Amino acid sequence: MANNGTYYDSQSGQHVPIHDENKIHCYLIGNNKDDTKSPKDIVQTARSIGLSGCLLPPIVPQKRDVIDTSAGDIWFLHLSSTFQDRLSCDEVIESNKSIECVNLCFEFSIEDKSVDKISTMIQKTMTDYGSRTSIGIFDEKCFNEDPILVASQIANIIDTTLIQQVIVSPDDNSVDPDDLRSLCEELSYLDVPGPTVKSRLVVKTMNEEQVEECLQMGISKFLLPDDGGDSLDMIKNTVDSAGKEFHLKKSAPTANW
Repeated sequence: MANNGTYYDSQSGQHVPIHDENKIHCYLIGNNKDDTKSPKDIVQTARSIGLSGCLLPPIVPQKRDVIDTSAGDIWFLHLSSTFQDRLSCDEVIESNKSIECVNLCFEFSIEDKSVDKISTMIQKTMTDYGSRTSIGIFDEKCFNEDPILVASQIANIIDTTLIQQVIVSPDDNSVDPDDLRSLCEELSYLDVPGPTVKSRLVVKTMNEEQVEECLQMGISKFLLPDDGGDSLDMIKNTVDSAGKEFHLKKSAPTANW
């Protein structure tokens, strides 16, 4: 083990950060169906609360240039499986490559050839984005599938790309929280090069029991629905009960939803 909070990972041949399971970070989900909120609104809401960032629909400079990009938060841009096939996807990738807070989140699909497709797209962006790429599990079909199969396919992508974040956030609120928990559990078991998978997971909060179980697994990053503060209050209380630290940026107020 190194002295700077890292340890040597023999699979990747690199020193990787030690996962801090006790410091909990949260990100705000931007609702694609809410046309009244712009990306700027979503970012400013997340910052006003003191969250670590947000999940956004894909944006290009003309919709982003009025937003301060130097606050140190992370914007996960959700590149859906259908959006990945559009020419505008190339525009989003090209226009955001110099913005350090932008992380490209490529949506995973259980359809045939999805693993090869996503791995290829990520590898094409590595020169410009480096570690600022992630995989997103959003489609409800992924949560109805055998979690071992889905986790195995995610492992193949990680092995190929060494991607640093895995977003687990069903678009459909009707997904059973137990199915989400089961998938997170299988993902956390994966033995892949680099940091542990549980340190890479960013998981949607659905209810108190699901959050408690994710905290017990060692998951430390969560996505909050934009629901007026109900999910924020719930996770803060759950984290406190678990004896862990809920991280808020010190420069932002703690209650301004």
